[in-house]
Amino acid sequence: MRKIKSFGVLVFTLVSFMSFAQKTKNVKIEIKPYLVACSEQALTPTCLQAKVSGTNGWQPLNNAIAGFEYEKGYNYKLKAVRTETSPGTYTYELKKLISKKQAPLMNVYNKKLILTKLNGQNVSVSGVYATVDPTNQTIYGKSGCNNFNVSYTTDKKGILSVYSSMGTLMACEDAKMKLEFEFLSAFQNQKFKVTEANNVVTFTNVATKQTIEFKIETAKDVWSFINGKEWKLIQLDNVGKDYGNAYIQFDVAEKRISGNAGCNRIFGGFETEGNQISFSQVGATRMMCSDGDAMQTESKVLAYLNAPGLSFDVADQTLNFYLNNKLVMMFAK
Repeated sequence: MRKIKSFGVLVFTLVSFMSFAQKTKNVKIEIKPYLVACSEQALTPTCLQAKVSGTNGWQPLNNAIAGFEYEKGYNYKLKAVRTETSPGTYTYELKKLISKKQAPLMNVYNKKLILTKLNGQNVSVSGVYATVDPTNQTIYGKSGCNNFNVSYTTDKKGILSVYSSMGTLMACEDAKMKLEFEFLSAFQNQKFKVTEANNVVTFTNVATKQTIEFKIETAKDVWSFINGKEWKLIQLDNVGKDYGNAYIQFDVAEKRISGNAGCNRIFGGFETEGNQISFSQVGATRMMCSDGDAMQTESKVLAYLNAPGLSFDVADQTLNFYLNNKLVMMFAK
């Protein structure tokens, strides 16, 4: 009797599953103009960020929408047929594209914005920059002396509301502290209309009409800053100290590097794509150093220069290299 009962339960379960797989529903979907990290169940690292009618808020859409061609930089509204293939698992098929509108701030997102004017006045003190991160709805950067991080929201009209900032609490020279106070006072807890033209981004305060103006940093700006300088190693594997002779120098015109890895002189080529950098044919002289620390430094530096997947950025006064999103080397002018 138990076997017959179990068989009956199994048949009932299979029939229920087959019936369940046929559940379909017409839904409306809104899609944001940039991709986000998928949930752990997805087969790809990035997904559409979508709001599906009948669900709670914006979520990564783990499965693609059959028949829908996504183009970065556009807000979409569409109708789709949703099929629940197993409990909590869905597939989607495009039924109708309702609208496709270019997002107004796509040229601003995830770019380094360097402050050039504050309340209409030219900024003479450097060191204020910001990046708008649409995925996490934050704006982060440096406010002159300290790092800052603020949350923001945008409404249907594209008005950007900036909230109170969090940041470090270092003290600097008076000029930078004064600029920092003026910038944060003008920036946080305010609403802005944001426009971009010819690499200039203007935040216009909705209430006061005062403006904050930034310049989008270009690859040309970055490499002009890096080129020809001797960048001394000051941090390796999250340990900051004096690393002796270790430094790196870039010749942008020739796409070559030179320097010292700690004991021996180094030389080689490099190529970049965005913030990704790869070094090629990195060689070194063959001196032996009695300083064990210098030899250990050299071994690590050469390993990182030859590692695939290296990325970089330039902060206020440092040149930083990352491997798997982890800071591995920091150089200073």
